[in-house]
Amino acid sequence: MKNAASNDSGQALILVTMIMLLVLLMGSSMLTLGSESRQASFDEQRIAQAGYIAEAGIEKAMAKIKYDPFWLKGLDLNKEATFIQALGYAGGTITAVKLKRTSSAGNPTRFYIESLGEYQGARRTIQVEGEMYDPIDFSKGIWVKSPLTQLGENCLINSSITCEGAGFPVLEENWYAKNADRVLTGDLAGTFGVDGISYTPGSISITGEYSGKGAIIAGGKVTINGELRMEGEGDSLAVISFESANGIKTSNGSTVYALLYCPGTITVGSGSHVQGSVVCDVIEFGPDSVFTGDQSMPNVFPRWITTTVKVTSWKEKYPVF
Repeated sequence: MKNAASNDSGQALILVTMIMLLVLLMGSSMLTLGSESRQASFDEQRIAQAGYIAEAGIEKAMAKIKYDPFWLKGLDLNKEATFIQALGYAGGTITAVKLKRTSSAGNPTRFYIESLGEYQGARRTIQVEGEMYDPIDFSKGIWVKSPLTQLGENCLINSSITCEGAGFPVLEENWYAKNADRVLTGDLAGTFGVDGISYTPGSISITGEYSGKGAIIAGGKVTINGELRMEGEGDSLAVISFESANGIKTSNGSTVYALLYCPGTITVGSGSHVQGSVVCDVIEFGPDSVFTGDQSMPNVFPRWITTTVKVTSWKEKYPVF
């Protein structure tokens, strides 16, 4: 009996020891798997952050193109230029951003950008192709895509008239909706500032005196009632409507100092005087209306407001996922 009890105790001890070893092995494996999982998660985070940094380099280059379009046009054709070199950003580095003009300096001008971002040893390279459309040349006075459809009786044009479809301005409403400095919720009247971009998705009526340099953008129709005057000689306002039909209309007897753009029709009411510039598909002048070209407003108007930059291709040079 004594030997049997001793054998049972020995077997139990061996069984307990085996179970403990098994638990220890399983625990060690779980710790190893957890450590590897955390490392993989950390690696993915580093790679993703490097990608964000590379994208930031692309955005900086595109902003340079938009705010200084003739810088792009001045680059040598198909010759790579370094735009950014080793710039600290978001805990990592925009290691290099290189850019080149890939088409003649026409309209649009095509370009290529490559941006390398690094974050804690991870590297990502983004490649972008795009095109830049020139800012609107308001200095042309009257620029129409189609022939004039109506010149009212006793209408007086104190400006050159350019009629051409090639190179006609291309603007995108979505960009203005996303990047506007302010969103307008009603009509404008009285005295108001116009610096930057003011946007409304609908129609708007404007009258009064403005100060600053900027643009009023409408997704719908724009009606100018009575007077739209500048406060000082250095002020400049572009009124832009994306309405495809009768986008901008001045009421009869209006006095307007502005740069007007519409892809459709602009109507100048009878007895009105417009001073500045008109760019549209078709323009209709009412009887006794007067248009006077003004070079001072285009000269001080911020070019970037009407410069369009489009991305045609966005990809990663060395995909990691």
